[in-house]
Amino acid sequence: MKIIDFGLAKVAPSLGQAIIAKLNHFDLSLFAQSMVFDSLDYAPPEQQGLTRYGQPSSKTDVFAFGKTLYRLLTGESPQTLHPKHLASTPDLFDLLCDCVDRMPEKRVDIMTLYSRLSTLSSPVSQETAEQKTLLLSSAYQPAEQKKIEKLIENPIENPVPVIPTPPRIVNKRKWWNQLEVSWKNLFKKAIAIDEEPSDIDLDKIFQLQTLDCSWNEISDLEPLRPLTQLQALVCSYNQISDLEPLSALSQLQRLDCASNNISDIEPLQALTQMQEIIINSNKINNIKYISRFIQLQILDCAYNKVSDLEPLRPLTQLQVLDCASNKVSDLEPLRPLTRLQKLDCASNQVSDLEPLRSLTHLQKLDCASNQLSNLEPLPSLTQLQELIYGENPISQTDVEAFQKAVPNCRVDKHFVG
Repeated sequence: MKIIDFGLAKVAPSLGQAIIAKLNHFDLSLFAQSMVFDSLDYAPPEQQGLTRYGQPSSKTDVFAFGKTLYRLLTGESPQTLHPKHLASTPDLFDLLCDCVDRMPEKRVDIMTLYSRLSTLSSPVSQETAEQKTLLLSSAYQPAEQKKIEKLIENPIENPVPVIPTPPRIVNKRKWWNQLEVSWKNLFKKAIAIDEEPSDIDLDKIFQLQTLDCSWNEISDLEPLRPLTQLQALVCSYNQISDLEPLSALSQLQRLDCASNNISDIEPLQALTQMQEIIINSNKINNIKYISRFIQLQILDCAYNKVSDLEPLRPLTQLQVLDCASNKVSDLEPLRPLTRLQKLDCASNQVSDLEPLRSLTHLQKLDCASNQLSNLEPLPSLTQLQELIYGENPISQTDVEAFQKAVPNCRVDKHFVG
């Protein structure tokens, strides 16, 4: 049960040289692991010089086995084991988690591992076998092929309502032991503890309703998947590209994921309790799933690549909209949003403000840096308190006419903080 039994084809030449150099068993294990994964990040702590975890033992091989089998089955990085990649085989996922506990004494021994593997490999129905074969074959598809297949999928028009998938029951201690140190520190801070959490502390973490994990260089939100009580989440200024781990957080009402690498908001489509979404400064060009959030009051999608605001048409509760610095040319979808109070559509390609005529509650409008030749119909919007209109071919005569019609409105060419 050794790491050198796996991924052998990849590392055989280098291993041969290492054997000639007469490395001992555990050095060979560590060497092979670095060759398979191109990194030592997945090595057990006792092989990374952390003496408090003791000396390498048979439990070290168990750790390596768990990490490697996860990698072979899923094609994903084994740095953190994610249940979604083995969703159809939860017992196998639990076994792998028991193999890779950071504490050697908590890992299964080799005999237990063998016994549980034997149980998992017992005869199954033809249907189940076919399902598992399909799972394994899909795991071996090259990553780029998966990306291409995702890109060419045609979206379904008018999809049926999406119901969040209930998360599977999670062993909280096992979940905690799998977390990276950065996440552990973040959760400790959230519940104001410094030491290793007790069972009661873990309950508090799972019952969190608000969490701020901004500015933490996070790239993966997987640890949040079981935190289904979350109502407000701030994860801005990180390196996040995938919101899928949030797909079952049905209580979520406020989400701030600004300044990340997000290009797809489809994973949020079932979270219909949303009242505030801040997704500015990402890589989003399609906001069609926003139409599901009929309770939405605040939306900031500035600094993206959005060209079509049509998905906003049903959002009649919307009060604040920032769609600045996108590729918007038509404001017609905003006509029904009569509760809108603040609108920032600066730095787009808008040439006509006529769709705003019905927005009689509008108090602040920034329409600078567009293609506007006049300010119609703004003189009829008597509730306006602030207008920013610079970098448009608008005559001074039009500006003066507006100021006369709405004398209490502050008028500036550019934003003034």
